[in-house]
Amino acid sequence: MLWLRADPEAVRELRLRWALLRPQGFTFISSLASKWDVVVAPLQGTPEEAYYRGILHSVDPGRLISDRDPLVAISKAITYPRPRFSRLTLAVDSGVSVCGLAALADGTVLEATSLTCSEVGPRAAELSARVPHERLSVVVGDGAGFVQVTDSLLAYGLTVSFIDERGSTSNRVPLPIVLRDGNARAAVALALRASVNH
Repeated sequence: MLWLRADPEAVRELRLRWALLRPQGFTFISSLASKWDVVVAPLQGTPEEAYYRGILHSVDPGRLISDRDPLVAISKAITYPRPRFSRLTLAVDSGVSVCGLAALADGTVLEATSLTCSEVGPRAAELSARVPHERLSVVVGDGAGFVQVTDSLLAYGLTVSFIDERGSTSNRVPLPIVLRDGNARAAVALALRASVNH
């Protein structure tokens, strides 16, 4: 993917996702001389857009990804040539005060993080709104704190199902990426389990 955006919000979002996406085989390049399938175009009216204007006009419009929201642009670049993911699975490894949250989109880990359990609802709702998808499933591990987490997700209008957490924290569960954060690791394991079971 040829990445031509340099606005601070887009750079911040790409840096946030880079550690997860690179090990899964996704490459974001900024060299025009490199081989690429799709171009994440700079925002209109920016210096980058003025600089690359001539090049952008020579690119097949179907290969140009442009969206003000950088996570939407990243998502569309990953799903190219489709406009959205078929399925987005949000999984929560529930805890008493700290939870793990993972976003798995058609097998690609887009997010894997630890956050306070009170932050799960708003973050899951944000991911649901920003990552283009056809179907959404939200699963919550049945461990300690699942009631608080479920209430938070329901408050944001998300439909929740429960999943058995047993074994999700084991290092023997194969994941598509290496994660040191145990909560994030467990959430990814739950998302993978949910994807297979639904």
